[in-house]
Amino acid sequence: MPNNKNQHYVPQFLLKNFSSDKKSISMCLKESGRILDNVSIRDQCSKPYFYPDQDYEKALGQFEGECHMTIEKVLSNRFQALTQRDFLVLKSFLLLQKVRTLHEVRGFREGIAQVMQYVGSLGPSEDLKKWLDSYDNSEKDVVKMMMATFKDALEITADLRCKVIINKGAGSFITSDDPVIEYNPLLEPFKITNYGLAAIGILLMLPISPKAAIVVFDGGFYKIGSQKQNVIMFNNATDISWINILTVLHADKAIYYLKGSLTQNDIQGLVIRAKGYGEGEVVKMTPYVAEDGKSEIIHSHSNHFAIGAIFSFLKTLDKARGIRFGNSIGVVDYSRPYCMEVMKYHNDAPPVPHMTFHKKTI
Repeated sequence: MPNNKNQHYVPQFLLKNFSSDKKSISMCLKESGRILDNVSIRDQCSKPYFYPDQDYEKALGQFEGECHMTIEKVLSNRFQALTQRDFLVLKSFLLLQKVRTLHEVRGFREGIAQVMQYVGSLGPSEDLKKWLDSYDNSEKDVVKMMMATFKDALEITADLRCKVIINKGAGSFITSDDPVIEYNPLLEPFKITNYGLAAIGILLMLPISPKAAIVVFDGGFYKIGSQKQNVIMFNNATDISWINILTVLHADKAIYYLKGSLTQNDIQGLVIRAKGYGEGEVVKMTPYVAEDGKSEIIHSHSNHFAIGAIFSFLKTLDKARGIRFGNSIGVVDYSRPYCMEVMKYHNDAPPVPHMTFHKKTI
């Protein structure tokens, strides 16, 4: 039996940053609000044989080793030693963490199942019906598919900036079993919540300790610190509160925190407050029909949370005031121009005429 049967989808070194003894951590169960102190880090955020094969898990461990060393530079305040490559590593670590959790895999499987059910209801051809019947939507295959999207995520986010924020004041970050936060303050006022990594105004955050977080953001619409600053100090308890609320909202089943950094009442209060914004990011399937009525696009997505968060360290640029959106998809009108070029020049499918698609009534 291989030694690495118990495979983690949130690395142990990250959870250890929220532990005083590097072995145990405090946990709050999201559904009930129950607090459990001193749970073993080894047993958290893991599943037997979660990854496609042992070679993959070994390669993942090697990459995590480099990420760990880079994060240690941040946590030991060696900011001057951080290189351009280090920020690429931090950004890559955040993006990989985003696609690798059991929570994300479950949502992806649900999206595939909804699309397959809808296509099956349209009276597909016999060949397509056979393919639908034979398609393997197992967790193992979806994990493999999700991990393959990491390369695409790196490419489509190459234009995004990466910085580190350091809290110099009161309050502490928490983390979870799905720790990457995806939020979009720019699109939220327009009630656009079905965005992805290609959207303008995207904001991604990953707390890496009670006092530090990686931030990946759209530099075309936001500013964090000066152009030359890559590590930003802030002292604002409201920022911590908003980030912790988003951490709870994105969590699957468990929230983790450094014992003593927050009281049990603090943690349970965050859980109660988060429930006021919704129970979770529900996966939805929306069909769009072409203007000629002959073609459809099936859009599977989850609606992200809209909570009205404002961060003192994040400044929205003046050009954001002039943005306008339509109500169709095709060339999606809230995708970043860079991403549109990536999709245009890296799509192996034959070119198709541009059409406008509108939401289909079903």
